[in-house]
Amino acid sequence: MTAAEEQAAGEQQHQQPSEGAEQQALDGEQVVTPWDVAGGADGKIDYNKLVSQFGCQTIDTALGPSSEALHLGHLVPFMFTKWLQDAFKVPLVIQLTDDEKFLWKGLSVEEARRLARENCKDIIACGFDVARTFVFSDFEFVGGAFYRNIARIQRCVPMNQVRGIFGFTQEDNIGKIAFPAVQAAPAFPDTFPHMFGDRKDVRCLIPCAIDQDPYFRMTRDCASRMGHHKTALIESRFFPALQGESGKMSASDTTSAIFVNDTPKDIRSKVNKYAFSGGGFTVEEHREKGANLDVDVPWKWLNFFLEDDARLAKIGADYSSGRMLTGEIKGELVGVLVEMVERHKAARAAVTDEIVDAFMAVRPMPNLTPSAPPLDVRGAAPTMSLRRAGLALLRQQGAPLVESLSATTQQAQGAVREAVEGCSRGVSTLAVKQRMKSVGNIQKITKAMKMVAASKMRSATAATENSRGIVQPFLRMLGDMPDTQGAKAVFVPVTSDKGLCGGINSTVCKYTRATVKAVRDGAAAADSGEAAPEMMLVVMGEKGRAQLQRDMRDNIYGTVADTNKVKITFPEASAIAEELLKTEYDTARILYNRFVSAINQKPTIATVLSPDALERAAAEGGAMDSYELEGPDRPEMLMDLAEFQLAATLYNSMMENNCSEQSSRMSAMENSTKNAGEMLGKLTLTYNRTRQASITTELIEIISGATALAG
Repeated sequence: MTAAEEQAAGEQQHQQPSEGAEQQALDGEQVVTPWDVAGGADGKIDYNKLVSQFGCQTIDTALGPSSEALHLGHLVPFMFTKWLQDAFKVPLVIQLTDDEKFLWKGLSVEEARRLARENCKDIIACGFDVARTFVFSDFEFVGGAFYRNIARIQRCVPMNQVRGIFGFTQEDNIGKIAFPAVQAAPAFPDTFPHMFGDRKDVRCLIPCAIDQDPYFRMTRDCASRMGHHKTALIESRFFPALQGESGKMSASDTTSAIFVNDTPKDIRSKVNKYAFSGGGFTVEEHREKGANLDVDVPWKWLNFFLEDDARLAKIGADYSSGRMLTGEIKGELVGVLVEMVERHKAARAAVTDEIVDAFMAVRPMPNLTPSAPPLDVRGAAPTMSLRRAGLALLRQQGAPLVESLSATTQQAQGAVREAVEGCSRGVSTLAVKQRMKSVGNIQKITKAMKMVAASKMRSATAATENSRGIVQPFLRMLGDMPDTQGAKAVFVPVTSDKGLCGGINSTVCKYTRATVKAVRDGAAAADSGEAAPEMMLVVMGEKGRAQLQRDMRDNIYGTVADTNKVKITFPEASAIAEELLKTEYDTARILYNRFVSAINQKPTIATVLSPDALERAAAEGGAMDSYELEGPDRPEMLMDLAEFQLAATLYNSMMENNCSEQSSRMSAMENSTKNAGEMLGKLTLTYNRTRQASITTELIEIISGATALAG
């Protein structure tokens, strides 16, 4: 017997870590439980330590998945289970723990049941054989023999043991404490009398993620006392998140994973933006030293998903030697992921409610011989639709299968068919109502975001005014010299890390491209015989990096991100300025949005010269010519002046751009709220008209029927 007891309604991770887990994390110890996953002091999961702690043995597999579900880390055990079912022709039981999501995630019972059914479609799309697979949800199936085994397990496990295994505290509800027995019971064959009768000699193998090990260590302790064989497990490592190996993918953090409903654009954006790279900080460094494959996420993902071993070996050799850049290996990964996700979408679209009912029907499984062909829905062009294939397999089972369905289930299915055939008019009304609810939720979100942005803008405005007092003396003393040329020019576009703020980021990027072109054209027009100036970009903000790397990738020297996560300070600007000074620039041009008013942000460029450039400007009769700097400390004074000017200008530009970002976001969210309100009004009108038309049609039918009977 093969059992894949995986959760159905999302990521199996506790919303709030237990007190013990928090303390372990603070102490630098790794935490791996069914609800908490965190790396050790180095941020990584030490699997060798887990193997020793859990009493496991390591094995190597050559698994090549063909489809995924939910996100790419959710169904690794299911993919391996599918291979086991095809290879050994064994019955499979899949448990959907919707009750766990109700207890831990705060979902309603109805929502947990709905998510379980939706996840069942993702599981079926992996290609399991309906003749050998039984899927059930706890809310629908627990009872009878199942509950009797739950009670037996509960009596075997004292409270101090379950607290030691799972770390429960006094604040946890009793449902959480009782749940481990619910997950353990399907490991015993007499839990399913419709499949195995009262047999206890059927062995169970459970493929699962390694964080599920505590459940089944407890199960193995209970097995011999209940007269069963001990459960065997094959545990998988965590699939690394896009940000690296510090933990596993999380459904609550959409940036950590690729989901099977992501569009190709979403996949490309997530990989390019969030996938942790082991490549060099600059192109020159990468060409010289190559990439560190041990930490590079795109390389690790390609090891799992790319089936062409020769191609994989070539990519590894080129990337580790520096011949292949980070952008190129990410492009390879995007191509593989897009193909896989689109293939899975096609398979899942073919899974109907009838097929789900077939997999979840309580029935015997007489057709377990190797000659029975498995149901494979992974191909792009199946010979028959999944719907017809599932119904055909049900018919092949004959009377025993049909008779095993309860009378209540048959009546419910008949009622559903009658409703679909006789009340199709309500479908359009229901669709409009659902869309109204969706638009209403969006309107609430945008309105809240507008209020948050307005609050942040008020506090940012005062800070921005204060920052202008630092930089204005430099403008009066040195002036602004945007036309100054030099052998090395650095451009610093200041953008935001988050979107939904109108077009301010696009404006800065366009302004940057135009400025770079103007400086390059100006140097060419001068025709001084000198080499063209070297141009580098230090991009501040993830949004600017994402746009500028498309056509100026080779010019990007570095990126500064997450500057707005905490309050912007002058020491932070000084640290960035210190890194910029290492480029040994002649001219540094900082491009940002200057805050004018809540509805007006002006793209601005501020030019900062190096000490040598200041000397040359003074010699040519520039602004410094009116000042006399004498003595042996003149070079040091110019250096201090240039450094302080750069830090002050950076600080002011960051404050100005932050204030502009909040004001632009406030305006954008106000427009979005207004548009959502207009759309909601139109949908309400459509809903009322559709509903009135339906009522009128029903009245006409009733009156016509009554008239016909009277006549």
